[in-house]
Amino acid sequence: MLTLFFMVIMISAVTLAVFFSINNKIKIIYFFLFMVVFQNITVILFCKELPPLYNTIFSGTKELMLYIALIFTPVKRGTIKISRGEYISAACLIIYFIMVAKNFFMTTAAMNSAILSLRYMLVPILCIYVGRNIRIKPNEYKKLLRHIVLCSLVLAVFGVIEMVFLGDSFWTAIGYSDYAVNLKGNASYSLFNGVTINFYTWDLFGIPIRRLVSITADPLASSYLIYLGALILLTGCVSLKTNRGFLSSKGVILAILFIASLLSLSKAVFVLIGLTVLLCAYFYRWLPKPLLIAATFVFTVLFFLMLGTYIENSDKIGRAHV
Repeated sequence: MLTLFFMVIMISAVTLAVFFSINNKIKIIYFFLFMVVFQNITVILFCKELPPLYNTIFSGTKELMLYIALIFTPVKRGTIKISRGEYISAACLIIYFIMVAKNFFMTTAAMNSAILSLRYMLVPILCIYVGRNIRIKPNEYKKLLRHIVLCSLVLAVFGVIEMVFLGDSFWTAIGYSDYAVNLKGNASYSLFNGVTINFYTWDLFGIPIRRLVSITADPLASSYLIYLGALILLTGCVSLKTNRGFLSSKGVILAILFIASLLSLSKAVFVLIGLTVLLCAYFYRWLPKPLLIAATFVFTVLFFLMLGTYIENSDKIGRAHV
């Protein structure tokens, strides 16, 4: 019975993914966010009843939608063209693909792990291309941004509750251990407190420190979405009902999102926070120009060093996060 119910969910998700990708309107973003937030926990709840094939199909729904949208966009236009202003972006994209291809073919990891890594590395590029071509009406922007902030706030609040009060026992109670072993392919001995090791970090003092995970069952995905909400509020794109001083609703929500982002202990989010500070220093002239140039150079060097390490180790990241 549960398997039949999940099949209905899976078929509905695939059907909606195909429909939204062909129409290429704002609903594709809402559906993508919905799947990012609830996909993993849905599979976890049904994992004892599911064959691995069902999980593969369901987990690939987001990417299916992106690839269909990727194909249909130039088909509708009838042409593929790169404007002069996009030459640098195209060059960077080619370099990125070369690095990804190198990591895919020159790796000691198993083929399934390499494929998972390749999927994980291609999704951001797909999101950028598809996102640039989505047709959004002028009156839909602010509504979308408000919903993203609300989604970030829900993830942050639940993440703090899960991290502080529920802990690993919550995940083992709903079947995360079975999900990690039977559907994600982790060895049972590799689990830590019944969860995968990406729930923790050993980067500080060499001891396991719990990370904020939230509904997504993925600390990296949660940290990105939470910090995205913080960035939207920082830019002033969303006006809330009260906006008077730090103790206004906007200030409180921004503080919650920022703290939750830090609790994720994600190195990628720390880089984004550094980039945010650097951009604010540039636009608001917090530093003299020579110091700002030096800071930009240091940040750029560190970023590319981190990117190289990130891609070289993406076979491990793919197994932990995809």
